[in-house]
Amino acid sequence: MVTVGVVLMLILIVLVHEFAHILTAKTFGYKLKKLYIGIPISINIKGRKYSATLWKVERNGVEYGVSWLILGGAVDFHEKPNARWWHELLIALMGPVSNLLLAFLGILDCFRNDISTGSRGYGQDGDS
Repeated sequence: MVTVGVVLMLILIVLVHEFAHILTAKTFGYKLKKLYIGIPISINIKGRKYSATLWKVERNGVEYGVSWLILGGAVDFHEKPNARWWHELLIALMGPVSNLLLAFLGILDCFRNDISTGSRGYGQDGDS
């Protein structure tokens, strides 16, 4: 059960990170080309192609996919004419910023719920 929880938490972290990139890019008018949860790698060994992609589909010109290697994700955008350098910088930075915000919220939740004693944070002894 702990393994399932860890996997779900990794997926949540990757989703928040990638959606921060997407929301920032959409703010500047970029159009999404590709979104993967998990790292979409493929390698060729002796002429055979091996891919980590479990599932992919294309809808409305956007390729969505899931890879079994969930330690990251990938987004790609269509080229935008007259793109400003600071737009791309902000798009790149918002993923890590969202991770810091998510970590901060997790720490606040730990303090609220006092994980060291198992108390739910409602009273001194965990009573409501």
